[in-house]
Amino acid sequence: PETGSSESRACINCPAGKYCETAGLSEPTGKCSAGYFCLEKSTTSQPTELSNTGNRCPSGYFCPEQSSSPTICTAGSYCQQVGLAAVEGQCTAGYYCLAGSTSPTPSIVSMGGSCPQGHYCVQGTASPAKCPIGTYMPNVGTTQEEDCLDCPAGYYCDTDGMTSVTGKECSAGYSCPLKSTKFKQVECELG
Repeated sequence: PETGSSESRACINCPAGKYCETAGLSEPTGKCSAGYFCLEKSTTSQPTELSNTGNRCPSGYFCPEQSSSPTICTAGSYCQQVGLAAVEGQCTAGYYCLAGSTSPTPSIVSMGGSCPQGHYCVQGTASPAKCPIGTYMPNVGTTQEEDCLDCPAGYYCDTDGMTSVTGKECSAGYSCPLKSTKFKQVECELG
């Protein structure tokens, strides 16, 4: 701001992310507190919704010190509490958490969910990983790649993320040992 000015238009508003406790300051009083966000013209480091100049950080978001707006909770994490300065924790194994999740075990589709069939979800998963070729997974909530089931003998699993071996029988004249990936895996010997 200009010093010694006689006109109010020379004054500038307190910037977002900071607060100005009194009028006539040459610089902001300080930074917005962690767990809060301060809009332009904030007069406190911990504004409330009544002030119209910020608020506590809402559920699904976090607000580090000097926040001018809430930051959406990072995918793979959750932010259940109000007033968080950082993400609350990682998504539980067997689940995946989308950005903005408010639970480590989300049940609302827009926030994530139980790990789907054909996939596995380790702790902190943002997007389910497909079970590899040669395996399948008919169940939901799988927590690690090792839980994916080996393709049984007599069948083949030729794509990742398979949920069943139905219709994937080995071709006549061929054998398909455990974890086969082709319908003609091993040609049978004559005789």
